[in-house]
Amino acid sequence: MINGRKIFLAKVSKETNFRAAIQQCFLKGGILPMERTDEFIEAMSSLSNDSVTPRFTSLARELTEVSGFRHLTWNVGLKEWGEDENGTSHSKFQNWSKSNYDSYLFLIDPSTKQFIPSSISATTQVHYCQYVGEHLARARPVTTSSMHSSVHNTNAVDGTLIYWHAKSVFTNEPDWISVDLGSNFAIRTVMWLGRPDCCTERNKNVQVWVGNHNLPDQSLWKDADFQAMNYCGMHPYSTPKSILSGVTCKYLMVGRYVTLVNHDWQQLNPMQIGEIGIFEES
Repeated sequence: MINGRKIFLAKVSKETNFRAAIQQCFLKGGILPMERTDEFIEAMSSLSNDSVTPRFTSLARELTEVSGFRHLTWNVGLKEWGEDENGTSHSKFQNWSKSNYDSYLFLIDPSTKQFIPSSISATTQVHYCQYVGEHLARARPVTTSSMHSSVHNTNAVDGTLIYWHAKSVFTNEPDWISVDLGSNFAIRTVMWLGRPDCCTERNKNVQVWVGNHNLPDQSLWKDADFQAMNYCGMHPYSTPKSILSGVTCKYLMVGRYVTLVNHDWQQLNPMQIGEIGIFEES
């Protein structure tokens, strides 16, 4: 129990780099822990019996749209501070350059209780996963605007990093992928992993829509589709290799279908999704 909240953690005792740790946690329904407060840092140090070795932790960069929807990049996991707060101004950051903030990954130094820059290749012998919830999307029916070759759309919800690849680079309409949750859920957070082996420029300006409008497979995204669903938000950045990205809706969105729409198709960058995670508001 931390700050009155139950936090469920899983310990993984295996040498792992940052990218693999993010993937492992996400595919198990979680994230790397967000050690933002002193209480959380101390609790993690007590749990791990180690108050010296830097640990993998979760952060996110953020922009805010004029309309008030939050733009989040989950490049290192879950965000827990204020909607308009600049993460790099947080008191737990050491004095390091903010100009390259978007390219940084982070560790928490438990001895100083400060975030420190790291790299995608950094490894640790032990990491922890903080449970978020069961993936509502796992193994659910999926429809998509297109499929490239034999890269099937169900790859995006199969619990692996085998990816789905759109081919609508050859059309004049945006790519999209829609997950049928089977019934209505109150949705707050939608996250996804990119293609694990290449193409870091993909999945830029992806919008998330929630509602009860079913998109037929292999169909075009039309104006009527926008009108029939509720806009959750947009992810304004590309998705680095297998790094967690996503959107947090400003308001709870209730619906059966969650649809990701790629608005970067005019740059000839089709969507490539390794895995989608959709989490119900608890």
